[in-house]
Amino acid sequence: MNSIVYECDDYIIRKGVSEDCKHVFNLLEKRHKYLEMTMEVTEDDFRKYGFEDPLFHVLVVERKSAGTQLTTLMAYAVFCYRFSTIYGKALYLEDLFVDEEFRSLGIGTQLLTATATVALTDDCVYMQWLCLTGNKGANQFYDKMAAVDMTVTSGWNTRTMNKPEMVKLAASIKQK
Repeated sequence: MNSIVYECDDYIIRKGVSEDCKHVFNLLEKRHKYLEMTMEVTEDDFRKYGFEDPLFHVLVVERKSAGTQLTTLMAYAVFCYRFSTIYGKALYLEDLFVDEEFRSLGIGTQLLTATATVALTDDCVYMQWLCLTGNKGANQFYDKMAAVDMTVTSGWNTRTMNKPEMVKLAASIKQK
């Protein structure tokens, strides 16, 4: 993936690098506060799995600022790849977040578009993500972008097994 994915007069969308970790993590904390969610991931986890031993990729939206070295990250997208035995290679969008002060400027649209461009460039046949039912603004945004709500249209339910349940399940296996 090229470093710069999209550029306009006011900002660029580019691949995140390790120097962005602290700034992206700060936005991640803002996202969790906005959604009133508890965050268990640490900045060290984010650095390790995003930049040192990467399990995921990051796109950042960086404001262009004339004559200064200060970086202002306005938004980010975190994604990884998965494989569907039905459809093939897919991009899974874990997070897409635009800082509140930069909303309604078209940045979310451009970031989702840039993410779709990355997915197509990397031979993905679809993108997938979750969105909280109560996050009405995000759901309206995704509806406007023609994203399909699979729960409604296809009856797919998302299942999660947390660590305590995984430990219990793993302990139930008889060792030979």
